[in-house]
Amino acid sequence: MVNANIGHNINAAIEDLKNKQGRINLNNKIVDTYLARALDGETDKYLPAHFKDSEVVGLRVIANRDGTKTFRFYYIYFTVQ
Repeated sequence: MVNANIGHNINAAIEDLKNKQGRINLNNKIVDTYLARALDGETDKYLPAHFKDSEVVGLRVIANRDGTKTFRFYYIYFTVQ
């Protein structure tokens, strides 16, 4: 028997982890537990999902369509003249 309520409050838990800027303090537990690709019901294909780190500006973790997880660093330094 499969419990239909397993994972029913994951979105609420993710919202609780986010700070004012919508960023999450990334660690292995959060990435393994909450980061999962989403299934699009209309096209029946997986969509990538991502989280942004709250401590390191520019660090993102992405759950790719094929199920792998990738850490990427996007940071462009701008100077004001």
